[in-house]
Amino acid sequence: MSSREYWNPVLETLPREKLEQLQLKKFRDIVAWAYDHSKFYHQLYADAGLEPGDIKTFDDVARVPKIEKSMMRNVQGPGKDPFPYGDILCVPVEQVTEYRQTSGTTGQPKATMHFHRDLLIIADGYAKEVLGVTPDDVFVGSPPLAFTFGLGGLAVFPPRLGAAAPLLENPSPPNLV
Repeated sequence: MSSREYWNPVLETLPREKLEQLQLKKFRDIVAWAYDHSKFYHQLYADAGLEPGDIKTFDDVARVPKIEKSMMRNVQGPGKDPFPYGDILCVPVEQVTEYRQTSGTTGQPKATMHFHRDLLIIADGYAKEVLGVTPDDVFVGSPPLAFTFGLGGLAVFPPRLGAAAPLLENPSPPNLV
């Protein structure tokens, strides 16, 4: 673990009022980006009678519709362009770095998309500063790569920080030791 008191001293020591202003601005920016760059989100917000400029206070955040698994299944999958992402993408498909799927226990897997910048931010912030990963570390586990623990813990954090992660074809308990 890092010996520093704060991972990001500027953000972590902001006065509460300034922090809340920043949080609200970033939330508005994300909603505006999704509204302007994704057919799915544009329609979702329009159906709720919401435009990004309507979010002026934290109370307005409650007006943003929540996404449910069934919505993800309906917008993604075979026949949905760009396959397999569907209309949910907010960037050109060429910017997708990694594509993962859930196991599909409900009948149709849901896609997760990851981008270089996002993966590196998570590795540099969480893995380096919170987990304290060093080149001497070896990560071993059996989580699915579609989720944070597998993707971060086995595929992103170790190589970014010089550690190792043997990826086993059959990650059963006997093979993990």
